Formats: sequence, C-alpha cells, structure tokens
Amino acid sequence: MKTATESIGVSTLHDAIHLIHTSYQPLPEFLKTAEAILASALNSAGHSGAVYRKSRCLRH
Repeated sequence: MKTATESIGVSTLHDAIHLIHTSYQPLPEFLKTAEAILASALNSAGHSGAVYRKSRCLRH
C-alpha cells in the first residue's frame, strides 16, 4: 500500500523565492497558483524579485 506523500519546499537565494513540489499525484496548477500569490504579495509590498518553481512527480 502506498501512502500519499507530498513535499513542498520554499527557500530564498539571490533575492529570489524558489519553490519545489514533489508528490506521487501531480497537481499542475499548484505551484503556478502559489507563484502568482507570492508575486502579488511581493508587488503589493513594493518588493521586486522573482519566484521560481519546479514540480516533480514521483514514479510508483
């Protein structure tokens, strides 16, 4: 029996936010939505910078 394992990582490096999502079930819009929310919050607060994302689906 496989368990539902999901990992979300967030870090900052060189004035950019880096996101990674790893799971057995892909969630195609998850990081795209998180990126949009973070970018909007940064812009509203007057910060410049970038948000990078990477999604990885694990094989069974």
